[in-house]
Amino acid sequence: MYLSEVLGDGSRIGVLGIGGGGDVVGASHTYRRARVDLNPELLVLGGLTWERVVVDPEPGPRSRDEIVGDVEWIHERVGVLRGEARPRRGSEFAESRVRKVLRRLGHSNVRVVLVDVSGGVEGTVEGLRALMEHFDLDVLVGVDVGGDALARGDEPGVESPLADSIMTCSLARLDGTVLGVFGWGSDGELSREELRRRFAEIAAEGGYLGAVGLTRRDVAFLKRLAEAVETEASLVPLRAAERGELGPIEIRGGHRTVELGPASVCTFYFDPRAVARGSVLCELVDGTRSVEEAHERVRRELGIKTELDWEREMAER
Repeated sequence: MYLSEVLGDGSRIGVLGIGGGGDVVGASHTYRRARVDLNPELLVLGGLTWERVVVDPEPGPRSRDEIVGDVEWIHERVGVLRGEARPRRGSEFAESRVRKVLRRLGHSNVRVVLVDVSGGVEGTVEGLRALMEHFDLDVLVGVDVGGDALARGDEPGVESPLADSIMTCSLARLDGTVLGVFGWGSDGELSREELRRRFAEIAAEGGYLGAVGLTRRDVAFLKRLAEAVETEASLVPLRAAERGELGPIEIRGGHRTVELGPASVCTFYFDPRAVARGSVLCELVDGTRSVEEAHERVRRELGIKTELDWEREMAER
């Protein structure tokens, strides 16, 4: 399938990893396909200021005044990297590392950005709107690695719903947006059956837009990025594409099991509005003005832990 059938013929395209951590690597599949297939005038690539605890020991996403480095802030919640950047107490952001690799590979027309979701859905919508206006984007694609962004909220394996639901809901509030899922099930949070059910629900509403698979050159490109960014879920699809590993594999030190299949080597694209309509998580976080408010709503209404809980527990050890 041609990516233009999903993204249109726009010459100014943005691609964001929406789950924090190394999701920018998974999002780079869409970035590369857009660059090769569409040859756009401008590409924007980025991700969240919410890193894993091994990179940033402080729980939650980092706001503007908690970030050190060469960043041009075009909005309170959105910064454009001009050089290195890191959390105040942590190591360099994944996006900053990816930017270095892209520069070495000669990708001169890409701008790399950081997005802060600590303002909840309302703050994130404002930030994403400012991002689209600043770069005059024709389309903005938010890419989740694994598929937990499709979660409704009643799935027992969901452990990191905040970033995904805030970003999915925010994308659904804006025009010219697309939601992508790279590496079907590769984070181990939703089962294959749960993903199948959500795909069917979204497609029945006309929300499935298409899919693009990994090529050998895509695999080589993502491996170059992964040399600079520590990520596990974003690399799981490469094991299927490069080595033909299918079936159950363990990740997160055996904490989760992933069922690899042919769909694992694809990025699927959806209308975020159709995804949000079937998600209790999106309904709960909509209208929030802080990540803490979103966290409390999810904990109170669904009784599930979020990534904020896990990070706070680790910080106390």
